[in-house]
Amino acid sequence: MSIITNNTNQPSFVWRAGREKNSSHKHMGKDEFSVTMLKKSVTALVLTKRHYDAIVLDLQDIADSLMGTLTHEGLEPYAKEDGYLTEQELEYTIDLGEGKSFRLYGKMDMFRPSDADLIDWKNTKEAMFNKSRDGQDDDWKFQLTMYNVLLDLVRPRYYHGLKKMGIEAYLKDLSVVTNYNKGISTDKLRYLPYKVPTEKEKSDTLDECIALVHAYNLLENTNDDDLPLCPDDYRWAEKVWKIYKGTSDKHNKSAERGHANYKSLEEAQEGFKKAGFTEKDHVILEVGGESIRCKFFCDCRSVCPHAKKMFGGK
Repeated sequence: MSIITNNTNQPSFVWRAGREKNSSHKHMGKDEFSVTMLKKSVTALVLTKRHYDAIVLDLQDIADSLMGTLTHEGLEPYAKEDGYLTEQELEYTIDLGEGKSFRLYGKMDMFRPSDADLIDWKNTKEAMFNKSRDGQDDDWKFQLTMYNVLLDLVRPRYYHGLKKMGIEAYLKDLSVVTNYNKGISTDKLRYLPYKVPTEKEKSDTLDECIALVHAYNLLENTNDDDLPLCPDDYRWAEKVWKIYKGTSDKHNKSAERGHANYKSLEEAQEGFKKAGFTEKDHVILEVGGESIRCKFFCDCRSVCPHAKKMFGGK
């Protein structure tokens, strides 16, 4: 269990709820890896497993997951009325060769055997939903695909092949008035369907997980200070070019849809030209380069030597 502090002096009942819900997460053993852990970088994976009981998080850091857990618990009785099995735990031993193996673990939010429907619940931001919807972020797809993989491997009696899967999301930061004025959806509850993965997609995703476990095994006994820096994309430190409506001094805070993540200035300029934008009404800006995830969102930052060097322990 991580050490949960209460630096902003929230009421004790909120703090206790945060500590209890955080400690309820299954503690992975030495050779156990959960589906959500397998989207970490190898360095974050090593640090998480090595310092599991020493990682310090504040109540504010886990506020989103706490509210998500409490919301999910409130929805479960109604999901069960509709025939969904909730919080289903699946485990399977994966052979790594040379006498080694690991235990793959996943907990599905909701699965209905009658029509093989898999749903995962998310309390999320509109920007994250849009990125996932537009294929710019594959974390949700990865998670659903791995649950499908586990269903295939475990094959309980109620399972005969997945037929449908998707994300049910509550957009916690959506502004109805702003969206209405922009002429875009004002729905706070959104369902995001995903295509059921092919056999090759499932195999490739499982291979990615196995490769990460192999990488973990190679670094398992490496000193903290000698662990590699996480890749730019994992740290959210990639430099990208975005097209905004306005000028460099005054522009929309959100990039134009479909023009948010160009990998080079040349790509952005080409997109700018194809869209028919002009310098009078649009601008290309370089964004990124700072380790945003490390600074604000990585659970490992209290024990990470790289984060301490970058931010001086703040």
